[in-house]
This record gives sequence, C-alpha cells and structure tokens, in this order.
Amino acid sequence: MLLLSPGVFLVVFFSILWIDYQLDDALIYATYLKRWQSGFGLVFNVGEHINALTSFLFSMLAGLISVFGGNPIWILNGMSGFFLAATAMLAPFTFSVNQSDRLWPLMVSLSISGCSLFYYSFGLETTLYLFLITLSLFLFKKRSKWVYFVLACLVITRTEGVFLAGLLALYSFFVHKSRNWFVLTLSAVVFSSQYVFNLLYYDAVVPLSAEAKVLHGASGLWTNVLELRPIVDRFMGGNLIAFALLSATSFYGVVRVVKEVHHSIFILFIGLVIAFYAKLNIPNYHWYYAPIFYCLLVYSVVGVSVLMNDWHQYLKTSFFYGTLKRMRVNRFVGLPLLILWIYPLRTYFFEPQDPISRSEYKIIGEWLKENASPGQTVACAEIGFIGYYSGIKVVDILGLITPKNAKYIAEKDYSNWAEDTQPDFIVVRDPLAEYEIAAERLMGSGKYTISTEINLVGYMLLEKSSRHE
Repeated sequence: MLLLSPGVFLVVFFSILWIDYQLDDALIYATYLKRWQSGFGLVFNVGEHINALTSFLFSMLAGLISVFGGNPIWILNGMSGFFLAATAMLAPFTFSVNQSDRLWPLMVSLSISGCSLFYYSFGLETTLYLFLITLSLFLFKKRSKWVYFVLACLVITRTEGVFLAGLLALYSFFVHKSRNWFVLTLSAVVFSSQYVFNLLYYDAVVPLSAEAKVLHGASGLWTNVLELRPIVDRFMGGNLIAFALLSATSFYGVVRVVKEVHHSIFILFIGLVIAFYAKLNIPNYHWYYAPIFYCLLVYSVVGVSVLMNDWHQYLKTSFFYGTLKRMRVNRFVGLPLLILWIYPLRTYFFEPQDPISRSEYKIIGEWLKENASPGQTVACAEIGFIGYYSGIKVVDILGLITPKNAKYIAEKDYSNWAEDTQPDFIVVRDPLAEYEIAAERLMGSGKYTISTEINLVGYMLLEKSSRHE
C-alpha cells in the first residue's frame, strides 16, 4: 500500500491545483446544483423540468453533498479527484499479473494519476465511471456477490456500462453460480431507480441530453470517435511515437493476460464501447475516450511488467548473469524497459494552464447577468458557462435542454431553432459554426445586431433589435 501513496499524492496535488477547473459540459451539472441549492429544484432553467443530467448516480451524489452548501464547481471537481484517487489505489489489485514485482503497484498507480485526459474531464462522471469499472472487475475476480450491486451503480453512472454489466452479470450468474437473491433484488432496485426518478420528476424516462447526443451523431457535424488524431494531438502533444509505444506495450500486455476471464471481459467491453460509439457516430468528446485510454495505460504497465520479467528470466541463462548478480545489478535489468514505458507517459503529465477552458463564455455570461432583464433569454451552443454565470433562461441551439433543436440539427435544419424560440440574445462563434448559420440571416434581416459592449476574439453576442422586440 505504501507504494500506492505517490500516485494518490499526485491526484491530491493536481486536484487541489485544478479545483477551479471549468469545462462547459461539467458546468451543466454545476448549473443544476446551483439551482438546487437556490431552492428551484434539480433544473437547468428555472421552472423547466428538463433532464440534461447524463449520469444519474453522479448527479444524485453531487446533489446530496450540495445540500450542505459549497461551491458547485468545487463539489464536482472534488468528487472527480476522490474517485480518481480511489481508482489509482484499486487498479493494481484488479489488474495484477506479477505479485512479486514490487514496482507493479507504483507503475499502475502513477500511470493513472498522471494521465491528463482524466483531469481534463474533471467535473463530469468520468472518474466515478472508471472507479466502478475497476471495482466491478475486482469483485468479479473475487467472486463477490456484491458485484451485481456495483454493476447496477455502473449502469446508472453511464449507459455504456451496460455492456460490462451484462457480461459480468451473466458470467457470475451462470458460471460462478453467484445467486444471492437479496443482492440481486437490491441491484434491480438500484438499476430501476433512475428510470422511476426520471419519469416522476422529469416526465421522461431517458434524459433529453442522451437523445440529443445520438441525434448529434446522425448529423455528421462532429468528428467521429474513431478519429484518434485530435486526442493524440491534445493529450500527447501530437507525439505519434509515444502513442505507438504505449499501444505496442499495451497490446503485448493484452496478449499475455487475455486468457484470464476478467481481463478478456474487460477487453471485450472496450471493444463493444468503441463499436457502439462508431455505429452511432458519437462525437469525439475527450471524456468518451477515458475507459479506452485507461485500458491502454493499465495494459501498457502489464506489458512492461511481463517484459521485464521475461527479460530477467532470459538473462538468467546468459553467460554474464553470474557477474550481474555479484554486482547486484540483476534486479535492475528491466530498467531500460521501465524508461521506455515512462517515455510515452511524460506527455501525459498534467501541465498547468488556464483552468477555465473557454473563459470567453464566462465573460459573456457575467455580462448577461449584469445587463439582461428578468425574463429575457439567450441562445447558445455551449450552455454550461452561459447558464451557470448568467442566471437567465438558456435556449440550447444543440438541443440538450431545448426539445426539438437536436432533431433540427440531425436533419441539418439550422434555422428553425431561431424561429421557434426567438431569444433576446444569441451567443455565436466568429466565424460561425455550421449549426449557427441562422445568425447570419438574422443579422442580415436586421432582427439582431452585434453587441458593441462585448468585444471578444472568436465570439459575438447578438442582441435583438429594438424594432423587432
């Protein structure tokens, strides 16, 4: 356990450093929490019971914590740090292949705690999702009856978890013959809780945001999740050699352990998730890659650990082994491989930058809070920042919280959202994104003008002209 402490320390260090990190999608959760703390209920727009909370369990945990007060952004980021630390501690025991290798726990823990992609996903359910994946595999490996309960929690954290839940539950029930009916009943109650709550509170079984993401995939406007280059560019500095080394060692690790059931099920799960994303053409938001990169990292460590052991065994047959042993350097024969493994990770380590991913939206949101009149509305595509900081009603161009709009996007109808909602303000990029082109027609007709009070490179705030109000 002592060897796990450096990894946990890194998570704590980075979590404190980035406690104010703000991602637009995470601020959707934060806006719901802000309204909840203010007594308006678990809603985004006051008075509108529309569900854009992708993760039921993450939302409920955050809501429970926020009852005691506190900054919603800190609550969400603190939860993310906690579950990442828990994952870094549990993963070595879940994926262990070489108990005699004392470096194994440290290597696994550091690989997880040093991956910047996980930190860039703070404020979302990502690290809770990774923790529950790890915990379910650990309990499955131990043949624990509680694996069903954790799997139910996994599914209500992210819907894609159903692939792992189905595989592990079927194997546990029919092969392990684990059939504790109390746990099974409790798990069924947990699994169904999200649907019952959604139906009673939001009058819809499935979150509107989930339907919208599928429709976004149908639009073809976003890069497909299979296109890895943008992710490699962002999280590995565009270093294809580093990514190749990571992939090669991971592949070797998979080949060496795939015969073990929990490893093979995990690999199959990752394959099913990738196929699911590809089939629905899900946009390549970086947090969707978290379990994929988690898999790469863990099995890269597995691969290097096995390679180090193989190399050591090979050198035992070497003419020089006796000399190496007398010189007490035989224990370090795997050091070059360890360095080879660390190299691709060097670009993973989190480098401080502006903790607000798109500060321009924050500036616009704060301006609207000060200048918009009660009852006025603002339309935008990035609703997290605007909703959290403006406090006024938001119309979502992409349809996460505005019914019909996601369908318009899927049908490549980029005008009807404006005709249907007629907002008082519109926030758009400069130049316009394809789904924002209605703004060009609205300005051309004189219905909206560019605000002169907001001057931001790459963004425009449009105001409804006085004669059209």
